Amino acid sequence: MAVGTFVGSLGGPFVYDDDEAIVRNPFIRALSPIGSALSAPSHSAASGRPLISLSLALNYAVGGLDPLGYHAWNVVVHLGVALLLYGVLRRTFQSTALSPELRQTTEGTALAGALLWLLHPLNSEVVENAILRTESMMAFCYLLTLYAALRGFAAGPGATRWLAVSVVAGVAGAACKESIVTAPLMVLLYDAVFAAGSLRAALRRRPGYYASLTLTWVALVGLNVSGPRSGAGFLSEVSAWTYLQHQGPIIATYLKLAVWPAPLVADYGPTSATVPAGAWLWLAAVAVLAGLVVAAWRTRRPLAFLGTWFFVTLAPASSVVPIAPEVGAERRMYLPLMALAILGVLGVRAIITRVVPPEHRQLTARSAVAMAVAACMFLCMARHDDYRDRLALWQSVVDRRPHGRAHHNLGIELAARQRPAEALEQYRMATPDEPKAHYALAYALAMAGRPADAAAEARQLLARLPDDALAPDAARLLGVALAEQGDHAGAIGAFTHALTMRPSYRDARAGLADSLRAMGRWREAAVAYRIYLGQAPNDAVALGNLGAVLSQDGQVVDAARAFARAVELTPESAAARFNYGVSLLDAGRRDEALVEFRRGLAIDPRNARLNEAVASLTLAGPSRR
Repeated sequence: MAVGTFVGSLGGPFVYDDDEAIVRNPFIRALSPIGSALSAPSHSAASGRPLISLSLALNYAVGGLDPLGYHAWNVVVHLGVALLLYGVLRRTFQSTALSPELRQTTEGTALAGALLWLLHPLNSEVVENAILRTESMMAFCYLLTLYAALRGFAAGPGATRWLAVSVVAGVAGAACKESIVTAPLMVLLYDAVFAAGSLRAALRRRPGYYASLTLTWVALVGLNVSGPRSGAGFLSEVSAWTYLQHQGPIIATYLKLAVWPAPLVADYGPTSATVPAGAWLWLAAVAVLAGLVVAAWRTRRPLAFLGTWFFVTLAPASSVVPIAPEVGAERRMYLPLMALAILGVLGVRAIITRVVPPEHRQLTARSAVAMAVAACMFLCMARHDDYRDRLALWQSVVDRRPHGRAHHNLGIELAARQRPAEALEQYRMATPDEPKAHYALAYALAMAGRPADAAAEARQLLARLPDDALAPDAARLLGVALAEQGDHAGAIGAFTHALTMRPSYRDARAGLADSLRAMGRWREAAVAYRIYLGQAPNDAVALGNLGAVLSQDGQVVDAARAFARAVELTPESAAARFNYGVSLLDAGRRDEALVEFRRGLAIDPRNARLNEAVASLTLAGPSRR
């Protein structure tokens, strides 16, 4: 059933962060040395998450960049998390902390809860997007930490070994994602509710275990220092207070999607500095729910544990710790949804117990679960359509929750499909709140032969994002656009700015050399061409240009050498032969020049300049020495 539901995800392409974390990630290309396989590009989704990096390297070793293997891994891990959830629920429903009536339905309740969570469409993003294994692998470690702990809480042989497995799983989870940070707390609360009976008793019985479990936090600190990701944390451009206000409506959306999972959105967009209208009301409503959970700890501790699970597992991403690039994400409900799925099953069970006669309760319960499972399967399979094509994915985001980044990415996909007019429209819609779209718009305008408009957009990006990684590219594009308009002085300034930001930028160096040549600044142009050729020694066009500026500067010997190298690289180029011949003639090497002109004529017999040169030298007769 589950495999049939998710098999449709196997054919999807890489999407969104997959490009940076997988396609352009050089660290996954080999399993040896292992240190490299455990590494990732700085600030990527895999940075500071070595087990994620290793899993990607294993996928690459088996199937290269074929998305099939990466999606298959995600499906298997998701199934593994569901099995662990079932194991935790099955043992929990046998606890004496629960009513005898509930303990009598252990198998059915545990299976229903795990199955509904497994197939819930809100989890589809984690399966469909290859790099979002960060969530599922962390959740696997999270539940293994809890499952091994509750096995260890049971007296008997192997208890100590199970507790050791729990600690190892917690540390492994730290190597997958930071959300594992709440696992030690939830294990302690589980112990207090379902095993030891109180927090004090739990800590008194197992002090060594809980001390060891804090290694999860130690590992998290070390990994975050060594592999940071941009845009998250208290140093991001969004304040904690602004982010918290956004989370009221977002959490309300999550709760709604848990009950009615539509419409689902792949990208909720960045956190805006503008707080949405009514945010206070939603935040207050969430606070009331949290208050009810706190109150439940006095009288209904198992129920309070479920409510606490929801809020605590959601807290790392939806509280006061700002995540500037994403105001919300459905994958953040991966762990919290477990509590809601169980609460849903228990709620339906309670209703059936109250209103359905005893002889029909089992059939009614099974029918309710079957209908819920069927609905989830249908919605999950429909979700595959969004992820089968990158264009369809970004179109779905624009249709359901439009924002600048979505318009920008939709424009990129439209441009890739040779739909430039539609791409330009999307880029323009993106620019108000996605500054990077200015570069895409500038590039598209340049390709459309509109250099003045391209220059204006490139300037916009440089003004709004002067220190961004795209700034050197925007400066270079500005230089090209200005050069096309004949403003070579402005182009020199733009290319120089690009090289200031990125000294090794070859294309900017070539553009600078060309503009210096156009302005007759021969010696500066020669220096620029030589630096460029140090990076691209086999660029025959640049060698020809270098020869031309050296000739203009009177350096005829060096010019001949440059032209000779250009001929060596492009022996079938009549133009290169002509230029070399002229340089030889300038150097007083008349006979060698005639040879090159004739070789050029053999390539292009109708070339007027070569015909004129050969005729002129032939009529002049042999050289006298």
